[in-house]
Amino acid sequence: MPTQTGDGNRVGASTQFHVVDSKDHRPLSPMAVLGRGTAPTLEGRLARTPFARTWPTMAALFAVILVGEVSQVIPFLGARWAVVFHGLALVLLGTHAPLVRRLNAPLARLEVAMLPVPLIRIVSLTSPLATFSYIQWFSILAVILYAGIVASIRLLKPQMASIGLRLPEKKHIPIEVGIALFGFVLGYTEWHILKPGSLVPSLSLRSLAAPIVILFVSTGLLEELLFRGLLQRYAGQAVGALPGILFVSLLFAVLHTGWESWLDVLFVGSVGLGYSLIVRKTGSLLGVSISHGITNAMLFLIMPTLRF
Repeated sequence: MPTQTGDGNRVGASTQFHVVDSKDHRPLSPMAVLGRGTAPTLEGRLARTPFARTWPTMAALFAVILVGEVSQVIPFLGARWAVVFHGLALVLLGTHAPLVRRLNAPLARLEVAMLPVPLIRIVSLTSPLATFSYIQWFSILAVILYAGIVASIRLLKPQMASIGLRLPEKKHIPIEVGIALFGFVLGYTEWHILKPGSLVPSLSLRSLAAPIVILFVSTGLLEELLFRGLLQRYAGQAVGALPGILFVSLLFAVLHTGWESWLDVLFVGSVGLGYSLIVRKTGSLLGVSISHGITNAMLFLIMPTLRF
């Protein structure tokens, strides 16, 4: 029986199909997948499986990442198994994307965009907190996350405006200002859920200046660039705008499982969904990045020190 490729072409025992280049969508030369008397290529074998299609592959990858995150809170598994599963996710993304590039280019691009996700989780789970302070830890993660995002951008070559790196239009400025200021409410709310300790000894300018900058860059700008910029764009191309937003929001929520609070997972997922809808409306990451930075500054710096 013929199978269906990600770009809608039928592949059979003696069928040729047009492949699609992931950079510019131009059809390349036809390629015989299972020609008579020839051995099937890796692409040919993959085309006959569900993993040449988008949803089965996304579900499998999400399941591996979910198991990795849940492993952290299971006593007999712990961080070691979380690293194993995130390592598996990284290997799967890095090997499956080039194999499926000619069969399902949107899926391959999404997988490249997802590469920083397991990478940053592996680094965060293996970084020795006994050696570094939390602020130093955030700085290290920011460097790794930045490197992963830059690598994905260089491979995918998107227009910067298409991943939210643009100023909002004048008509959207009230929305951007509103969501930025709403970060104070979000931070206040999440602190009451998690009650983390303070990362600074006082609220003096000297104590707050560097941590605020680090939190704004690492958890504000870079996380929003990854999730609401790269992932939202390429998930939308792969499965459609709204399903893509739901996928990115679920992924964003699951990555907060390590706090061992299902209420926080629901809270973060809801906030991520709201951020995604705002970025889809305005096309800019400015407001949500500031909001995310304010949220984490309230969560880790302001509220624990004030102790309301």
